[in-house]
Parts: sequence; structure tokens; C-alpha cells
Amino acid sequence: MLDYLGEELDPSILIGGWATHLRVGGEISYDIDFIVTTDSRHRIPQVLPDATDNTVHQGRKFTGELEGVHLDIYVPHESQLGMHLRLKVEVLAKYVDDKIAPPWLLLTIEAHAVTKLAALLDRPHSEKGAKDARELLALLKKGVDAEVALRILAEATAGSVADIPQYVVEMFRLIHDLAKPSKDDQKTLAALRRAWVQESLVYGQQAGPATRSL
Repeated sequence: MLDYLGEELDPSILIGGWATHLRVGGEISYDIDFIVTTDSRHRIPQVLPDATDNTVHQGRKFTGELEGVHLDIYVPHESQLGMHLRLKVEVLAKYVDDKIAPPWLLLTIEAHAVTKLAALLDRPHSEKGAKDARELLALLKKGVDAEVALRILAEATAGSVADIPQYVVEMFRLIHDLAKPSKDDQKTLAALRRAWVQESLVYGQQAGPATRSL
């Protein structure tokens, strides 16, 4: 079914838990999230005739179901990811990898990590939030360039870039609390936290709207 969607809506960008699974393994998601491109968007009614066109606080998205699996479909220039980070999907869509899971495109590991951070910040007190934390830990261990990831975050967020240092600190706190890292992973996280915090400081010096509380 994942292959069917990827072929019928090619090119589209797979995000969410399935994208993490294809990149680093681990837990399988029970729903499918993806970004349609301009070239594939017009085929949604044919491929998913029961899809619903919704306008929500994160802009416009389509929702639907296929073989009992829930689908969330995001639209460039109309959708945002995350209530805190408010990531513009048209910006994320510039950072893709076509080699891992064709016919699907995946976001680069840095852009994908930013989307997982958006999910984690929105739902830390839930099992889905704990899963986000575990997935972020796996992505960080795989290798996420902090400078690149934060540059993508600064470009994609519709919020204040001055909040980025706060988000970085919160990310590592939540990973530690929710992912239950091993002692070796805790050492790795401590080193990564230092690097990410250092990289984030430049954004905290930039002027912007009043920072928001998490």
C-alpha cells in the first residue's frame, strides 16, 4: 500500500514515522504522512476519492484513509507542520533525497529531524511523543549535522528564529526524559547537546517577535 501511494502520487515526499523507519529502522508507524508536490497534487481525488480537504490551524491539508490506514497529506504554500515550529512545507520540500526509498522522496536527514522535533514539541506528554523522542535519538545517532539542521529550521519556521536555542534545549531534555537512553547514549547525547546548543546561539542573537513559552 505504501508503494502504491508512492507510485500513484509520484513525486511525493514521505515524512513522519514511516520516513524514519525507512531511514534508520525501528518502529513502524500506524499512519502515513506525506507532502504532495505541485506535479502530484492534482491526482489526489483520483487516487483517494474519499480524501477530505481540511483547513486547520496549520493551514490546509488533506486527510483520508486507504486500507484502514489514516493518511495526512500536506500541501506546499498552504500547510505548516507543528503548532510551535510552524514549518513551511514548501521550504522543507527543497531538501530531499531520492535514493533511499523510490518512488518516494524522503527529506534529507537534517530536514527530517526538524520535522520530528516539531512533532515532539507538540505532544511531549503522550506515547506518540515518546516515539518521536526515540526516533529523534535514532536520527541523531545516525548523524545529523547541527549547523545544517538549524539553518533549515530557521528558514522553514514561520515563528521567531530567536526561539531556536530554547527549542534545542527542550529537544535534548525531552529525548533524555522520554527516550530512556542507555548510559552510552546519554554520553553521546551530552556531546551532541553541547554542539547543538553552540550552533543555536547565533539565532538567539537575532531580533524577532517575543519568544514563546513551551
